[in-house]
Amino acid sequence: MRRVIAGQFLGFAGIVATSLIGLWAALNIPPAWFRVLGFLPLAVGIKHLFHVHKKGGQPASKFNMLSIAGITLANGADNVGIYVPFFAISRSYLWMILSMYAVLLAAWCFGGKWLGERPIALRFIDRCGHWVVPIVFVCLGMYILIWQ
Repeated sequence: MRRVIAGQFLGFAGIVATSLIGLWAALNIPPAWFRVLGFLPLAVGIKHLFHVHKKGGQPASKFNMLSIAGITLANGADNVGIYVPFFAISRSYLWMILSMYAVLLAAWCFGGKWLGERPIALRFIDRCGHWVVPIVFVCLGMYILIWQ
């Protein structure tokens, strides 16, 4: 479990660092074009809604901390596309957001462990969980397009 949590934090740190570099680039976009960033999460969410598929995998016990971090970072490309516009519209709260990400990442790791020990929860997540993230992405994209 320590390897998994450490790998998650290391990989997520890479995602956040990449997103902050993207934020720096996005801040150089003229304000009139800023709303266009909303198309990133919208497109990612729609793509995931139409390309939902089952993923098989190995248990985390087969991986070391660096491989878990690498998997987290590799799977985080979509996150970067979401975080850049989110960070840009929330610049004044960025440190609070990043602090909450760290706290929530730990909570998700422990919550995932707890849920992983419950067969009923696993069946529900396996059946419906793949819809949640794309819907959140679409909602965030619409928020940026409409209200920013």
